[in-house]
Amino acid sequence: MGDSVPTPASGNGTGKGRQPATTKDRLVQAAITIIRAEGRGALTTVRITDEAGIAQPRFYRYFDNVDQLLEAAAATVVSHLADGNEVHLEAIENPADASQLAKLYLKIFDEVEREGVFYELAARYRHHPSELGERIRESDRKTFDHTVEHLLSAVKRPTKRQKTAAPHVASMIYAAIDGAIARLISEPDIDRKHLASELAEFVIGGTKRALHGPGVGIKRKARSARSR
Repeated sequence: MGDSVPTPASGNGTGKGRQPATTKDRLVQAAITIIRAEGRGALTTVRITDEAGIAQPRFYRYFDNVDQLLEAAAATVVSHLADGNEVHLEAIENPADASQLAKLYLKIFDEVEREGVFYELAARYRHHPSELGERIRESDRKTFDHTVEHLLSAVKRPTKRQKTAAPHVASMIYAAIDGAIARLISEPDIDRKHLASELAEFVIGGTKRALHGPGVGIKRKARSARSR
């Protein structure tokens, strides 16, 4: 991913199809940029409005305080990360290939390191009855549903038992990823490649046992796997 997180008003195209970012979007992007470069402690209204290129008094037309802006920035980043992880997951051509899965987990670990403040806020607000909490839960639901679909796409003709088991497998996968991230945070010197490989082997083994039974493989996607 690049340094800029797309905001709803910024559009994806160029020229006539692209809408200019609103002032609120610019403030959100400014907060994200500052946190990534200097840390959360550098967020002040003066620093934010300077980064956004607007006059400081205009800040309060959109946010009551810096904490409110921080919540908006966290919601934007969490949503963007969820979309990115879905793209990474869809790119895996052989779900039984531990090396492909390990690469996905390494990307997630990189994002955790880069977006640590936002992951921390997401964990804190995940069950909070606020707009930020709801946006985080919405991203979680979207990613979870996509993972269940991805699991079942690796089964030739999903049975009722497999369809019932898939959400439980997805929960197991997320619990394992959360555990790996916790180790990554508590043990910053840990061998990340080894951790990613260990996680991939665990996920593949658990998926085979729960969905396919012993001795049954996981199918590749319809397209042929490219050599990497």
